[in-house]
Amino acid sequence: MQQATDTPLHQLQRGMMRLIRLRPRSLPVVGRLEWAPSANFIVHDENTSTMIGFSPLTTTRAINGSFFWEFRLFDKSPTEPIYTYKSDRMRFSDQETLDSAEIARRVNLPKLFHYCELMAYSPDASPTGVSSVLVAFHHFTSRDGSFEAHLPAAYIWGAARFTRTERFHYENFPAARISATHRPVIITMNPFVRPMNYWIQLVDANGRKHDEGPFRVCGKGVSRWDGHEVTALGLTNPVGVIVRSEHKCNSFVGAVDTHTGHMVNLEHMHPFFSR
Repeated sequence: MQQATDTPLHQLQRGMMRLIRLRPRSLPVVGRLEWAPSANFIVHDENTSTMIGFSPLTTTRAINGSFFWEFRLFDKSPTEPIYTYKSDRMRFSDQETLDSAEIARRVNLPKLFHYCELMAYSPDASPTGVSSVLVAFHHFTSRDGSFEAHLPAAYIWGAARFTRTERFHYENFPAARISATHRPVIITMNPFVRPMNYWIQLVDANGRKHDEGPFRVCGKGVSRWDGHEVTALGLTNPVGVIVRSEHKCNSFVGAVDTHTGHMVNLEHMHPFFSR
């Protein structure tokens, strides 16, 4: 006869303890992780330039590994890049840079505001955990201060909870400052081949909402939104910023000083649960 304390809850607890004891030997091992590409954008004209820097040691600690990286620039076709750079073998501590002036010269375009990708990998060092991207950094600078930012590349595929294929995907920035002296800027990238629509919502400290969109961005494309009319709305700071998109995108939010025209900030937005 079973004792009265042998309830379904106790049976479940004993089963869980057996699983914990057996886990190291009995549960299947996850397959070998693979390196994944990352996304960013490039800006170049007579006033603004971009320097793209890559070094394996910013992401990995595989000091004896060999590394390669490939830079791809996209224009009208989401499947055929207009420019590709492929590195030679790199060591752990090596660093390489690409300059937007040289890229613009090679593609014969006087101005660049384009989506780009970087695929960095190692044939003998595997990713660890969910850090499956060897990150490059884009350094933007301008003669008049209108575009100043230093941005790591954005993950195209993140953790599983960020890649649900549901109706909409969301990114947020919890505390932007918007006023008559600070105009918001949002740059949104579409890392996939299908065009998509996206919407922007601002929510101030009192719960007041302001919506704009939809905006259309092509596959492997980039779009910029400037909140010229938002500064006159009298929103109460801090202001939450939400980008809702038809599929997963990567966005950056920043501000421009309305008196000087100087960019004072540009930061990654943060993905959260789809619905």
